Parts: sequence; structure tokens; C-alpha cells
Amino acid sequence: MKEDLNQIKIKNYISITEAIEVFGEDARPILEEKLRDLDILENRYKELLRLKVSSANRKFQSSTPLFTWFWTQVFTIRTATRLTEIIKEKQNIERAYQLLNTGNNIERGKKVEAARSFPIQDLYQGRLKKAGKTRLVGLCPFHEEKTPSFYISTDKNLFHCFGCNVGGDSLAFLMRLENIDFNSALGRLA
Repeated sequence: MKEDLNQIKIKNYISITEAIEVFGEDARPILEEKLRDLDILENRYKELLRLKVSSANRKFQSSTPLFTWFWTQVFTIRTATRLTEIIKEKQNIERAYQLLNTGNNIERGKKVEAARSFPIQDLYQGRLKKAGKTRLVGLCPFHEEKTPSFYISTDKNLFHCFGCNVGGDSLAFLMRLENIDFNSALGRLA
């Protein structure tokens, strides 16, 4: 029985559009409260980060600039990481709130999610080689190269070229590959 449970993969989150679809207008006060809480938290972490940076600068002022910079980074890394997480969560909540305010965009949100889940390797024209469990590597379709620098992460369905430094999801790939706008790419993939 235990082995059977380990093989079952359960989606342990719901997307923003799914949440809006399920909860509808009931989600509005929760989103507003969460947004206020995240604003307060973001401001507190910004202040904490500012205090830590100034404290580290005072503490290591007589040291070399590189030494000061290094220890400032060490003292602030956790705070900066948490601040980044808060900002990302806030952006997600704001996106959910926008979806709620423009209820007719739920259908468009579903199309965008479906398009983003379209496998990039199916859009790629050329040879791809395995580069680990979840990565594929090949020649970049966006610039001339002899050595492969184009990677596709199959588990995240994202691409990145280390040669021309472009990346993104399947929509971004198709837009760049065929030089089309977002709506055209969405229409082709959804």
C-alpha cells in the first residue's frame, strides 16, 4: 500500500485562475488582506535590509572594499532572499486580484496556461541530445553557433541559450522563433 501511495503524483497547488474560478468574489477580501499584509512585510524587510547594510558598512569601514562588500552580502543574504520571495508572492496576489477584477480574462488565463505547458522540444526544429534527467541540449535557433549552448528544461518547460542569453517559456520561444506577437503565439499554441 505504501509503495502505491509513493507512485501517485498529486498536484499540491492550484493556479491563480483555478482559485479565482473556484472562489470567485469570495476571494476578494482575502486577496486584499493578504496584499496589505505583504505590503507591511515588504516595507519591514526593506527597512531591515537597509539597517543591515548600513551596520555592515560601519562595522567593516576600515577594511578593504572587497572585504566590506563580501561581509555585507553575508549579513544580508537571508533578508534579501526573503524580501525577493515576498515581492514574488505579492506579484502573484496582484495578478490574482487583476484576474478577479477582469472576470472575462479567466478564459484567456486558461489559454495562456495551456500554451505555456506546450512542450518546447516539440517546437524545436533540429537535433536535441539529453543532458541529464530533465535537460536537453542543442544548437540555438536564434543565432549561428557550432557548439550547442541551447538548453531545454523538460520538467519546467523552459529554455535558455547561454550564447545569446535568451530564455523563457514555450510562448516566448515561439514568439522569438517565428517573429510573431504574443496573441499570435497564444493562438497557435492554445
